[in-house]
Amino acid sequence: MADLWSSARLIYRGVDDEDEEFLGRLSSDPIAFLNIAPHVPSPRGKKTAARLREQLQSPDFLVAAIICLPPTGEDAASTVDKAIEISKDKDKPKPTPIGQITLRGEDIRNQHHRRCEIGINVLREYQGKGYGTEAIKWVLRWGFKRANMHRIGIGAFAWNQDALRLYEKLGFVHEARKRDFFWHDGRYQDLVEMGMLEDEWREIYDQK
Repeated sequence: MADLWSSARLIYRGVDDEDEEFLGRLSSDPIAFLNIAPHVPSPRGKKTAARLREQLQSPDFLVAAIICLPPTGEDAASTVDKAIEISKDKDKPKPTPIGQITLRGEDIRNQHHRRCEIGINVLREYQGKGYGTEAIKWVLRWGFKRANMHRIGIGAFAWNQDALRLYEKLGFVHEARKRDFFWHDGRYQDLVEMGMLEDEWREIYDQK
């Protein structure tokens, strides 16, 4: 089932030890960092990338995937079919990593609530091309159809209006606004929380 790990243009693979360099590049972009992390901004080093890789490989996530473009001239599904063959042959072109996407679930005491949260980050040069939209649709489908989730949430800082407009367009519903939740760029700003229920997802995306 190649489509389990692919969508129209993208491939989703697990996080490997050799992904540290890419994850370091992804997390060191200053604009991306400010849009996804509430921490005091500081330059990112190799140890930070190693910690991120370890975190993504932990059981904290239902899904932690590297978003990739297939090699030039190939489609995503056929590349997934040939993944083992490609990994064994060093001379064959490999998929290009462009971002990461996660579903973070609850701890074991709260799993009966069947809820999780999406996290996504895409390299700046690949933004504005619809890849984030495609990846979110893929992980929603995985969460509702494969992991039996009832609610999938997503959040954004209030200053990230592009993300909020995208999530709303995808069908997420505004659920909460935590006022003055973060200090950013010289003032306090809000956190916006959104969510989608399984029945809402089926009505929008699962009519086939």
